[in-house]
Amino acid sequence: MFSSEYSLTTSSITLSFLPSSICRPTTGLDPSTRNEIWGLVSSFATPERAVIITTHMMLEADALCSRIAIVAKGNLKVIGTNQHLKDNYGSGYLLQLNLVQSTDESIEAALQFVRDNINKDAEIVTKQAKTIHINLPRDVSVEKIFTLLYSDEATSCGINQFLVSQSSLEDVFIALGE
Repeated sequence: MFSSEYSLTTSSITLSFLPSSICRPTTGLDPSTRNEIWGLVSSFATPERAVIITTHMMLEADALCSRIAIVAKGNLKVIGTNQHLKDNYGSGYLLQLNLVQSTDESIEAALQFVRDNINKDAEIVTKQAKTIHINLPRDVSVEKIFTLLYSDEATSCGINQFLVSQSSLEDVFIALGE
C-alpha cells in the first residue's frame, strides 16, 4: 500500500511528463490527496494552454473541466459545459424537505403543497423519518422553489427546512449511456 505522499509525488512526476493529456489523474486516491492534485491540474490550465483529462469519475470532470465530452458505447454523445449538460440532459432537481413531524398526514400535506405550488408531477423518491426527497423536472423555476419554501404557507404545511440540488454529471452520463 502506498502513502498519500508517495501518490502525490508519483502523480506530480506523471503530470510533468504529460502536461497536456492526463488519464484518470486521481483514481484510487484519498480525498485530501485528490484535492491537492485537482489544484495542481487546475493550475496548468491557462487561456493559452488546454489540459485534456480522461476519467470515469464525473465528480472529477465537474471539478476540473470547463468543457466535457461524454462518450458512451464508443460514440461521442455530447460536448458542452458542465451547466449546459446538466440543464439539457439532467433529470432536473432533487428537493429534500425536512418536516416537523413524520406522520403520513404531514408527508402527504408537504407533497400536496409542492404539487399545488411548484410542480403538479412532483413525486416522492425516498422518505426516511422526517425527511422526504422529491424529484422535480428540469424546467421548474428555482426562484419559485425558494420563494415558496421560505413562505409562511410552507411552514404551516409542516416544512421545517429544505435543500435543492441539481442533477449531477453522473445522472447526465447515465441518461446519455442508455
